[in-house]
Amino acid sequence: MSVTTKLYKHVCNGYRGPPCPDRWSKFPSHNEDQADLETATSTDSIIHRNTFRDHKWQTVSFTVQSPAMRALLRTALAGYQDLDLELENWTFSPPFMPIVHRWDKLRSLCEGNGDKPATEPATQLMDFLRPILAPQVDSLANTRKTGNIRFEDLWQIFAPHEFVVTSFYDVEAVCRVAKYELIEQVMGASYWTVTLEYLDWNGHRCSYATTKVVISYFTGHRRVVSLPVYPLSFHSDATGMRKRILERGRVFESALSFWHISFNS
Repeated sequence: MSVTTKLYKHVCNGYRGPPCPDRWSKFPSHNEDQADLETATSTDSIIHRNTFRDHKWQTVSFTVQSPAMRALLRTALAGYQDLDLELENWTFSPPFMPIVHRWDKLRSLCEGNGDKPATEPATQLMDFLRPILAPQVDSLANTRKTGNIRFEDLWQIFAPHEFVVTSFYDVEAVCRVAKYELIEQVMGASYWTVTLEYLDWNGHRCSYATTKVVISYFTGHRRVVSLPVYPLSFHSDATGMRKRILERGRVFESALSFWHISFNS
């Protein structure tokens, strides 16, 4: 028996096709009909909402109601930028950015292992999510394989807390993604801003600082490594780059320790 209840939104004004036929209902008003529907589906594990567009049913959103499934999502999505699951009423809409970014973590939580087999709610959640997230997950896998990406898919590679490569005054630096945002403009081209965190020294103390990198609109595909900021995992020598940055950090740390000792002597 399926744990998912599908709701289909039928547009009956005739603007997108022939008007819907008359329908009988137990209730005299639409509001009462909706209230009854919500009551009837209140204990269903997942509410999957669809609308008919481009000659097929497409996902508008889904709401996770199962406590066991919510627990898995809460763990997988902990700390994700600007995401309050309670405030969102556990509802997700395309392109499902948080789940795509934490897909590997959620999958590992749901699939279990030899010592702890997967639970039924975990299996049901993955069975539901796989076909819905397949386009985004496959797109990200293709980007990792080819090294090319489209402008509209840039969000896929900038998961919060991801280590990325950028430049400060022509010197390569590794930072951490704090936030990504698409800026859409009525007049002019859209662009992405990626807010980065890095360790800064202001002459008195070390602390985290932030900077923003803008990725201007482009058509077609671009090489990920040609962007002004890109994930460290795409670097041609990611391991070597990480090692060099760590060594540079240790030298900096040693210099700070020497300065601190000299200052207090």
